[in-house]
Amino acid sequence: MVRKSDKWNYSSEKATKIIHCNMITILKDSEMIEVNELISLLNKRTKKANFKRYGRKKDIISYINEYYENIVPFANLFVIYNVIYKDKKIYLSLNDEEKTYDTNKMMKRENELSSWELIDLPSVLEL
Repeated sequence: MVRKSDKWNYSSEKATKIIHCNMITILKDSEMIEVNELISLLNKRTKKANFKRYGRKKDIISYINEYYENIVPFANLFVIYNVIYKDKKIYLSLNDEEKTYDTNKMMKRENELSSWELIDLPSVLEL
């Protein structure tokens, strides 16, 4: 019997794209949504996506929990989502300023800043 080397039947890029497309669709319909309700709607919308771990069918939130720990850290990684803490509850919404939902350009600025090169100040400026 031959086993697959990957746990999941989707690559991380394809799974992330499925998650983004469905989350964006859900969040476009509502201005702000509680995390538990978002998880419920996300699981309902992606039933046909057929996420499998070791050949057994799983919910999409199982994938998110394994790779990102929770949906909140997943949303914090991307610019297009706002995480709002209000009345001891956590809500998600789409960022109003970010109108392009290109999955390649959604990562937060931390990735851009990590590629910067720091230079030394000239000795004249040091006091």
